[in-house]
Amino acid sequence: MKKIFFILMIVSMAFSLATLGCSKNSSSNNDNNNTAGPNFNPDDYDYYFAVFRNGGLRDSYAVSVMPSDSTNVIESVTLSVNGTNVEMAAVGYINAWYGTYEFNQGDNYEFNLNIDGIAYNYNLQIASQYNVNWPENYNPAEATELTWIQQTDCDYQDFNLDGDGSEDKTQVLETSARSFTIPANWIGTTYNIYTLEFWGINYKEVNGKMLVTSDELSSRDYYNFGKSQKEEISYQQHLEKLLENLPRIIK
Repeated sequence: MKKIFFILMIVSMAFSLATLGCSKNSSSNNDNNNTAGPNFNPDDYDYYFAVFRNGGLRDSYAVSVMPSDSTNVIESVTLSVNGTNVEMAAVGYINAWYGTYEFNQGDNYEFNLNIDGIAYNYNLQIASQYNVNWPENYNPAEATELTWIQQTDCDYQDFNLDGDGSEDKTQVLETSARSFTIPANWIGTTYNIYTLEFWGINYKEVNGKMLVTSDELSSRDYYNFGKSQKEEISYQQHLEKLLENLPRIIK
């Protein structure tokens, strides 16, 4: 049941954006070098804390805290980041708290979070954004090399290729990887829309009671082998990526 509420937390982030006025050697300090994905079980945690970027706003981030059990109502939340207080607002109908903060990608921050009088103090590195050298066109029948720039490694990253929402392939990547070649015919060649996505996430556990994450997503659509007109990732796509993949790699 807790896994269901973990997924609902990700879905609820979309509401927060509207409410607040609208995300083999890692260089992060989170000590996670597992390219197969986090070895965490969401059932083991009382709370989830996430930092994610507000769509195309490059430095604007939302922070969210939510209990794993919906019957555990959070009465109060205070948060400071590097000693600066962050205003947190309750969204009662989904039992979550949200705020916003201007982070610098790739930097480490000290979080002092208090939930109903219990302190959770931790450091977390904000996931670095992907600057992908997307090709002008994509032909699934041909091998395609992709390269990208990323300021710091994430604790986990993967590449996903989707065709019309009907077929998809995922390749887990080394955390230090900055290039990947899509094999020819890796996916069917008759779809109308191909979505190419990179996803990276930093994560850690705190006091054995809370799972905290910061993630980044870069995506591009290709229509009938042509170039997408989409230059910025929408927050809806970002949330869909979290919804689809966190239950898969955190298990």
